[in-house]
Amino acid sequence: MATNNTYADIKNQQNADLKNVNQLYDNMVNNSDKFYNQQINAARDYQKTQTDIQNQMTDQTIKEINQNKEYQKQDYLKEQKGAYADWQKQSNQYGANAEANAKMIGSGYAESSQVQMYTAYQNRVATARQTFQRAVTDYDNKIADARLQNSSKLAEIAYNTLQKTLELSLQGFQYKNQLLQTKLTAQNDVKDRYYTRWNDLRNHLMQEKQFKEQVREFNKSFNRGSGGGSSRSYNYSSRSTGSSKKSGKSSGTSKLKKAKSGTKTSTKTKKATSTTSAMNRRLIDLKAQSPSLYQSFKEYKKTLGK
Repeated sequence: MATNNTYADIKNQQNADLKNVNQLYDNMVNNSDKFYNQQINAARDYQKTQTDIQNQMTDQTIKEINQNKEYQKQDYLKEQKGAYADWQKQSNQYGANAEANAKMIGSGYAESSQVQMYTAYQNRVATARQTFQRAVTDYDNKIADARLQNSSKLAEIAYNTLQKTLELSLQGFQYKNQLLQTKLTAQNDVKDRYYTRWNDLRNHLMQEKQFKEQVREFNKSFNRGSGGGSSRSYNYSSRSTGSSKKSGKSSGTSKLKKAKSGTKTSTKTKKATSTTSAMNRRLIDLKAQSPSLYQSFKEYKKTLGK
């Protein structure tokens, strides 16, 4: 694991990954909402189109019925006029002049003929009116039926649209909920991953601190051991130098200087040898008492060497 990461670095990386996750799933949710809203609007537009078509079809049906109704009225008026014209024609044919010419004055033929012709005219007009009224009633019923069928069809269109919009709304809700659940899972995955990295960093720093403490204790103990050896070497060298001085006092000044010079060189060599021996003994003791610490020290020395 890289050791140049800090807690702040891990936190910043976690926030960046969470931001990317949130942005990804928020866009997916927005696109999903947009898609299902478009589908719902399309269903409503289709309903409007179907409603307009159905109303146009119904209007056309009613228009044709009213046209037939008007045709029936014209036929009725025509029949009425024809009946009147026929009555007038027959009435004049068998009128008073015809009766006079036929020398039927006083016979009552004219009056009887007029009554019959008028009755026939009235019956003809009544029949035409009755036929027309029946036709009008039939056409009105057809118009009412067309409107009822239109209302039923419009209700069916509205119901189908409602079913479609509810279905789309439910699908959109379920898919959006699935995306939100997946988003939450992705967020938890990111948090778990960085929590593991945070723990790894903490453990690494604790191990590093413990190793440094072990090295410090080892160096402290080593320095105490090395200092004692140096002191003993130094004391031993001092005593040897003192004996040389006493035994060689009568040898003269030149011999004394040579002895002092040789003693200093011998003391330095003995001191270095004593220090190295003390270190080696300490390392041997450390290896025997704590192999793991001895190994850590070797690794630490390699690190220092690098």
